[in-house]
Amino acid sequence: QPEVKQENYKTCSNHTTQKNKDDDDDEGSVDIGACSLCHCALDYSDRAAFFKTDREEDYENNQDDDDDDDFFFRPTDPYLPVELYDKSNALVYCDDCDRMYHQKCHFVPLAVLPRGKWSCLLCQSAQKMKQQSKPVEKQKKTNAG
Repeated sequence: QPEVKQENYKTCSNHTTQKNKDDDDDEGSVDIGACSLCHCALDYSDRAAFFKTDREEDYENNQDDDDDDDFFFRPTDPYLPVELYDKSNALVYCDDCDRMYHQKCHFVPLAVLPRGKWSCLLCQSAQKMKQQSKPVEKQKKTNAG
């Protein structure tokens, strides 16, 4: 496991991420989502990013597939420092606006991963405002008529 120097890290609101020198190179890059607030694309709960046995297990379980594009990490990619692993800081996808948030970055941190359809606080607020404005619109139409 290669040693990672501290200057290769940048600090964002809740956590630290490793800079990727290939970020500016579009050739061969993967179009992935990132947290809408800290702009970090790392899922801190993805054990394959931190632990060799988990990454190897992912590849072994899917060795029938010839397509390595199904994996976010290649077997030769360096592993991130274990200190950054956080099983309660996954990337969560909003089903309404297509934004992603880390559990701890979301406006109201998410203690558990939501199951099923989930809306971020921005979408929840917009839906609530839309519902509240409907009765007002009906009253205006009734008063005008």
